[in-house]
Amino acid sequence: MWESPRPSIKPQFAPRPHNDVYPFIHPNKFRGALLDKVTIITGSAGAIGQALAESFAVAGAKLVLTYNNTPPPTTLKERCANLGASDVIFIKCNVAELKGCEDLLKQASVHFS
Repeated sequence: MWESPRPSIKPQFAPRPHNDVYPFIHPNKFRGALLDKVTIITGSAGAIGQALAESFAVAGAKLVLTYNNTPPPTTLKERCANLGASDVIFIKCNVAELKGCEDLLKQASVHFS
């Protein structure tokens, strides 16, 4: 049960957790929608980047997962493959620099051509 940090003030609404998955954003709705498409996800070492990678994997995209300093967990490649990604590669890249972005695109195009 939630308790107010100031007991004299009662909250207007009691907070309650939501665990619903709404039909218009359910991952299965997009299954296979990106077959043969290449998706580049920057910051794939972080939680949001990993969640994006998994979502695009469900859609069947080929994934280019980039990172700057800390590489993503090695299990991410396997998870994405199990979810439906046809190919997953990790590329170290600093997207804050033009040279890094150009190298990223060259490596991705060579890998997927």
